[in-house]
Amino acid sequence: MNITIPYKIHQIHWTIFGGGKHLLLALHGFGDTSAIFKQLPSLAKQFTIYAPDLPFHGKTQWNAPSYTAEDMQALIQQALAHSGHTHFSVMGFSYGARILLTLLPNIQAQLAQIYLLAPDGIQARSGRAARLTPLWLRHALVRLVEPPDRFFAFLHFVRAKHWLPSNTYNFLHLHLSRPNRRKRTFGTWLSLTDFPIEPRLARQRLQAAKVSTTIYLGKKDPIISMQAGHFIAKDNPSVQLHFLDTDHFLVGAELDALLRTEL
Repeated sequence: MNITIPYKIHQIHWTIFGGGKHLLLALHGFGDTSAIFKQLPSLAKQFTIYAPDLPFHGKTQWNAPSYTAEDMQALIQQALAHSGHTHFSVMGFSYGARILLTLLPNIQAQLAQIYLLAPDGIQARSGRAARLTPLWLRHALVRLVEPPDRFFAFLHFVRAKHWLPSNTYNFLHLHLSRPNRRKRTFGTWLSLTDFPIEPRLARQRLQAAKVSTTIYLGKKDPIISMQAGHFIAKDNPSVQLHFLDTDHFLVGAELDALLRTEL
């Protein structure tokens, strides 16, 4: 089922599926949509899943330049109000996990389980440079890319001079090549300041929450290392680690098979 729920001047698109008696709030990663969690049908036996399209993603209509942790808290309240639940579990993939770790102190008393899939924020320096770039500079850079022709000419030039790593070039080319992608990229970038998760903070918050937590990591993930997972789980009996034979994009058949044996 797909529904749209208004919030302030915005329209939040929700994907809802599953017939389980427990509520699971699931947040997707950057560049994805809520539909990604349908690749995990095993969830539907235990949970009713509420997954929103995050601001600037999918079918959600977000009519502001950025969003805040308070806005994300409001999305959780939407799911609770619509479902009639007061307690729930959460699942966050990549950037969605960063959001959940930010909100954790406010929601931990209501949580039954936490599932983190390749969570952004537990790797040292993950997103730090982007998040700490002064807000005025971020707004200035956003203006420089519109219209994009001159920017892409400059991008090709610095790549030809080997002044820009190929992975950075590929990321910028992919996510800034179309108007909707530019809006998504810059809207997320401008919002990052409100989601200041780094490894030690993530570890501290999970220790304080004392909520049963399972973290799934890809053995071939070039972004989030297995060592980062071990750091987060150290001295915390509430945290379990699972390593899959995948890269960062681990939402799929292997993870679903593992969930089928655990849920």
